Amino acid sequence: MLDLNKVYYMNCFDGLKLLDDEIIDLIVTDPPYNTGMVKNNKSSSTWLMNFFNDSYSDEDYFLLVSNVCKEFFRVLKNNKCGYIYICLGKSWVYGLIC
Repeated sequence: MLDLNKVYYMNCFDGLKLLDDEIIDLIVTDPPYNTGMVKNNKSSSTWLMNFFNDSYSDEDYFLLVSNVCKEFFRVLKNNKCGYIYICLGKSWVYGLIC
C-alpha cells in the first residue's frame, strides 16, 4: 500500500498495483505515444530518449495500454472518471474511462 499525499518516482503500472480497489476519484493521463524512440539512442535528437523506450510493436503497445486501463478501472471509485490521451496506430484517441 502506498501512503497518500506523497510523490513516488516509479512506473505508473507498478504503482497502480500497490493501490487498494476504488480509492481514486480522478485519473488524467498522457502516456507515451509509441513514437519509436529508443532509450539512449545516440542518433536521436530528443532529450526524452534518456527516460524511456517508446518503441513497441502495435500489439505490445495495445496490450500495455489495455493492462493499465484495467488497473484504472480497479482503482477508480464507483461513479468516478478518468481521461486518457493516447495514439493507437495512426489514430489519436481521447478516452473517457467511467
